[in-house]
Amino acid sequence: MINLFEYYSQETKDLHDSLQRSGYDNKTVVINYDGFAPENVSSPYEYFMYGNKEIPENPRYFNQIEVPLFWEIRGNNSYGEIYNFDNKKANIYYTTPTHKRIVSEVEWLDNNNIVRSKDYYNKYGYRYANSIYSKDGELITTSYYKEDGKEVIVENHITNDIILNEDQGKIKIFKSKLELLDYYIYMEKLTTDKIIYNNLSLPFLYSFNNADKSGNDTLVWQEPIHGELPGNMQLILNSTETRTKNILISDKQVYEKIMQLANEDAKEKIQYLGYVYNFVRENNNNPKILILTNSDQIEKIEDLLSELPDFHFYVAAITEMSPKLLSLVKYPNITLFQNVEQPIVKKLFANCDYYLDINYSNEILNAIRTAFENNMIIYGFNNTIHNNKYIAENNIYSPDNFINMVESIKKAKVYDSYRMQLLESQRLQASSVNPEHYKKVLK
Repeated sequence: MINLFEYYSQETKDLHDSLQRSGYDNKTVVINYDGFAPENVSSPYEYFMYGNKEIPENPRYFNQIEVPLFWEIRGNNSYGEIYNFDNKKANIYYTTPTHKRIVSEVEWLDNNNIVRSKDYYNKYGYRYANSIYSKDGELITTSYYKEDGKEVIVENHITNDIILNEDQGKIKIFKSKLELLDYYIYMEKLTTDKIIYNNLSLPFLYSFNNADKSGNDTLVWQEPIHGELPGNMQLILNSTETRTKNILISDKQVYEKIMQLANEDAKEKIQYLGYVYNFVRENNNNPKILILTNSDQIEKIEDLLSELPDFHFYVAAITEMSPKLLSLVKYPNITLFQNVEQPIVKKLFANCDYYLDINYSNEILNAIRTAFENNMIIYGFNNTIHNNKYIAENNIYSPDNFINMVESIKKAKVYDSYRMQLLESQRLQASSVNPEHYKKVLK
């Protein structure tokens, strides 16, 4: 059995982690290489670049990009840039969390500010790939390299051909990524009688193209549904000739919508799956409220401080704070942390039991997800929320009705049953299930 994914996105990671927490430690293959995927995730590209070598992780910091003499590298906590005097030559993109400024991609620009090539970096610090673009910005080729810089794979995005330069001078040409995937599976001697996949593109096509081989595959659907069921999903539901026998839905609301759209005969193939999250701790009902921000624009902060005098607020930023934010120290129930370091952030998440998603600008440090995994009760305003997947709908308020948020927070502090109800609503919103449910559905 293998897990076959096209990309290692956050949704894919959540599925992968859920499977592992439920006892399904399958070989996991990601078709498109992600330079920062975990060690227990493999890829055809990584296999032919590095084999099974153990390589120490030494990621590339933003100011370690090689540039010509006198060129300047500039950076902040969100992105970086490369300049030759006043001419911008490149954009630098970071992997998450971005404040660590670890490079994932560098886009090189021509004099018209059009991307002409892109370098890719991985967690080992290697420039493992380079893409070439036309003067119109069209992607032409991507080359992949071994750790010593030797070119090992060349992918032509116009013809879809892939050239593999194997050891000892051998060259193989594949007509598509599916052919490369097939060769990789053959070389790795992987068992593909059961495949769990989460995408109706390349993973589905691999399963579909092997319909002549015995197998029992499962599609885990993790995307929204807009209007009607996707064509390939309908093919699975209405055909007996595909290897895919089951469709499992990760999101509860999407599951309910699909059940409304599917015909009665097809519904027996569909089940709700959810996610198995790693909850770090229990909610201890400490009257401590946490806010992480990279902005001094925090909705209703002074009103909340005044209305909740029995709660202590902790506001943290990974940068220096503005005078506006620092002026909040006039309230006795607030503590400010500027240029906060990770150990302090970890302690704040461990000790606070309420999180307010009420800051404008970007979310930092994956705050909402971290608060959710720490069983903090999360509140937000409808004009500030960053990730409503982990916030119960009843805990999202209009700023004009902020007093209702205040009353809910006070009630949660007094009544344990109400607090537990809020936490349960939060988990339902995030489609949280236990490992026993996973085992039952996947059996």
